[in-house]
Amino acid sequence: MEQNHESKSVFDGFFWFEEADILFDILFSLIKGLAVKIGKQAASGIDISWELVNDAVVEWARQFSAEEVTKITTVTRKMVQTKVSDWIASGQPLRELEKQLLPEFGAVRAKRIAVTEVTNAYAGGNLETWRASEMVEEKQWFTAGTDVCEICLGLDGQIVPLNAMFISDFDGSTHERPPAHVNCKCWMQPIVKKP
Repeated sequence: MEQNHESKSVFDGFFWFEEADILFDILFSLIKGLAVKIGKQAASGIDISWELVNDAVVEWARQFSAEEVTKITTVTRKMVQTKVSDWIASGQPLRELEKQLLPEFGAVRAKRIAVTEVTNAYAGGNLETWRASEMVEEKQWFTAGTDVCEICLGLDGQIVPLNAMFISDFDGSTHERPPAHVNCKCWMQPIVKKP
């Protein structure tokens, strides 16, 4: 008899394959929806036809979602492995391990992932639209304005060519676009070529 997804163990390899499929469906739907919405707005803002860039934005959303699912499941698996190793060494009862794992899959992580992925969708949709338009020459980084980390403060206001990397004055880290880190709420603005 086959187990349903909820009753499978996180230590079972099949759990992670199914988890990746579920996460991809959710993430791709979210990322595609936001990227298309933002892409349409970006296209109208620089006066180009959305039909010219639609496929590029949707394909970017598909590839980005697949890459993010791989990263998320890899990080989660490593976290589980570490917690299990620590639990084995501690000799504590199983309920202690369960208590340690539950928060990692709870609301806080979901919120962080959501903020990060929304930022990704906006920036990715915009960037692909700007590239396809062939009208945008440069891009400018802006912070969300409040509760800004030092990495993002080091990026705020920078203007770079469209295909160049932003470089944080704080730590020298490079970023093609926001987010610069988990929970980043930064955004970009296009600088259109002058006629």
